[in-house]
Amino acid sequence: MPEAIKGLDDLLKNIEGLTSQLKKDVFVVGTRNAANTFAKEARAICPYGKGIVTQLTKVKSKKKSIHLRDTIKTKKIKSRDGVIKYIVHAGKGLRYAHLVEFGTAPHIIRAR
Repeated sequence: MPEAIKGLDDLLKNIEGLTSQLKKDVFVVGTRNAANTFAKEARAICPYGKGIVTQLTKVKSKKKSIHLRDTIKTKKIKSRDGVIKYIVHAGKGLRYAHLVEFGTAPHIIRAR
């Protein structure tokens, strides 16, 4: 059973009293903050190893090696109809990011 959020009813009443533009601004700020919090948490739990030499990737960085957690970013997208969305993405330029995010099928690793 989901827990109740304290003060949610008061918050909803306050939001109803706002103008439409102010509601939009509050929504944009809230979604941006939520996306940034999500990205920060993703960086904290992301596996961290030796990293990959930056020259072997498509990542543009001044660092000598890059880690997956360094590529986790928040991106603002505005659609044609004016809807603003925030997307948290990872692994731009790294070939293995999708394997870390979604996992791999069980398989046997054999020596060559």
